[in-house]
Amino acid sequence: MTDKAPDCPNPQKKRYATSEAAHSAARSVQIAITEPLHPYICVCTWWHLSRQPSNQIPTDAIADPDDIQRLELLSDTSFRDLVATEARGQLATHDRIALRHTSLLLRWNRTLKELRADINQQLNNRAHDTTLLTHDWRKRAEGYRDSITLRLQECRDLRAQEIEKNREQREAVKAANLQAEASIQELAAASNATRRQARAEQLDRQLDQYRVPAHHDKELRRIAGEHAIQRLIDAHGSEFTTYLAEECAVLGVQLPRRVRKYLTDNDLPQTA
Repeated sequence: MTDKAPDCPNPQKKRYATSEAAHSAARSVQIAITEPLHPYICVCTWWHLSRQPSNQIPTDAIADPDDIQRLELLSDTSFRDLVATEARGQLATHDRIALRHTSLLLRWNRTLKELRADINQQLNNRAHDTTLLTHDWRKRAEGYRDSITLRLQECRDLRAQEIEKNREQREAVKAANLQAEASIQELAAASNATRRQARAEQLDRQLDQYRVPAHHDKELRRIAGEHAIQRLIDAHGSEFTTYLAEECAVLGVQLPRRVRKYLTDNDLPQTA
């Protein structure tokens, strides 16, 4: 469940909904009073202007890996002391930057909750103490609690940004994978088309070897006729040879030697 924003400790100050609006107002006021004003986020979740310099960390600040590792290796007690020091605004800037690194957000968030629960318990324990000393302590304790509340919200915002960043990265990886798969399918389809084209071209070349121009049709018919005659001779060779020998005898010419060898003397016709 989302925590309700605390009451504003400075209700008399003007409120601005965003950092951009507060910075714009600060520039306008500075021109009027010639004194720089600094926007800051309040525990009431609104922005105010102050003459005190802003203690915000630049959004483009990058933590040193050695600082991150050093904070990661701190014991729970040492880490709690560091978080408490940071909440009081007394921690060195390089450690403040490292504390906001992704790897430390969960631990930072948990420790801030423990610190806030502890200060709330102390405030409850001394709720009926009306002495002046307790009154002064309560003001400081409430300011410290407000500072912790601000950092809890900052921690949540950073975690939300990291979650969104991871989601965008996953979406980008998913889109890249889909694009790669589509590219592979396109390459496979192109490769198959290339192979089909190559086979078609090879077949065309093979058919070209057997194609004869149209003006050779007459020669082809002559060859076809000779082949048909040869097939007829092969099928009825003996009968054909006998007929040929008889015709040669009638005309009184010698039987061709290449034919005579297929006949015996009994097959030859008897001359008168």
